[in-house]
Amino acid sequence: MRCGWKGRVQESCSTLFRLHKSYEGYCCSFNYIGIKEEILKFKFEHERVIPQKTTTSGYRMGLTVLIRTKPEEYYATNLASYGVKVLVHDPYDYPDVNTVKKMVSLRSDVFFSIPPWVTYSTPEVRNIPIKNRGLRGCVFPDEVDMRKMKQYSYNNCITECRENYTIQICGCTPFYYPNNGDYRICNLTDIPCLAKNKRKLEIMNPGQKDFRKENEPFSYPCNCLPDCLNYYYPIESSESVLAAVTVNNKDWIYGSGIKTENNSVFNVYFSNFLVTRYRRDVIYSWKGLLASLGGLLSLFIGFSLIGGVELLYFFTFRLYYKIRSRAAEHMLLSQLHMRRDQNIGTHDTLQPNFPISTQRVSTIQYGNWRNRNMYDIAEVP
Repeated sequence: MRCGWKGRVQESCSTLFRLHKSYEGYCCSFNYIGIKEEILKFKFEHERVIPQKTTTSGYRMGLTVLIRTKPEEYYATNLASYGVKVLVHDPYDYPDVNTVKKMVSLRSDVFFSIPPWVTYSTPEVRNIPIKNRGLRGCVFPDEVDMRKMKQYSYNNCITECRENYTIQICGCTPFYYPNNGDYRICNLTDIPCLAKNKRKLEIMNPGQKDFRKENEPFSYPCNCLPDCLNYYYPIESSESVLAAVTVNNKDWIYGSGIKTENNSVFNVYFSNFLVTRYRRDVIYSWKGLLASLGGLLSLFIGFSLIGGVELLYFFTFRLYYKIRSRAAEHMLLSQLHMRRDQNIGTHDTLQPNFPISTQRVSTIQYGNWRNRNMYDIAEVP
């Protein structure tokens, strides 16, 4: 096995690859740093905390691996073919069942071109409380502390949920999950339980606990949310037959005298200098919603801030003045009734000092003379 990274052949592939567990079993992983250090039982000779990066595109500046497959050692396999399975995922994501997978067959030269894209969220999204699941709908990597993984991701959340459910129903954890010895590893006696609940483990419900799929009523809720910051690596592959002439012409990676029998080569690289970015943002804030509602009200009913003040005036101050005015009029009418009763009680020869049939009344309202409800004295009972 020979390895090259960014155009340089490595003296040993152990400088690039480390042995890790995955859903597919034991894998030689490149640039995977998703498990917490206290979970690992041993340290590697060439430990790298920060993922390796490349600043250019093209297969010569990516990862190139020459690998020898031994068909005679194939005994019990999941696939009815010979070759190598390549899994491409985020450096912090556990390689689970939903990881993108590609096959490298015997005596083939495969090119895996990756046009990555990223989805990021604005600070306005972070300001929304994480408790508002329906309003926010995502989680940032530093907001949730994982038990075994270094940072939160939707994939890691589903993985830990699936492991917890396995421990709950079978009392053990499968060997391919990270384990620091806190839980018993499943053995042959646990296979019946794992086989019986295999379907339940494969249809884990990522939603809330009060949610159930109609077709899968026994699905286990994981209460996981998507990532606010997400990197995705789609793969575009092309394959050709590995020829002896090609091997001899590429001494920088293959070396001379390499036989093509049972050998394969694969190249993993970025296809472009540019990365597609998608933004997750708040469409409507309270200020924007208020402005939109104000515009709609102004359009349909002519509503404005002045109109709101007028409504406040008519339903408060104007109503108060109206009640006070009616109270004053009622008091004046009471006085007129008393005056009339006094005039009726006097002698018939006494004449009133004002013409009853033609006298009209004016009232004073807060310092201004205003004609208010002109009453004829003769009409007063």
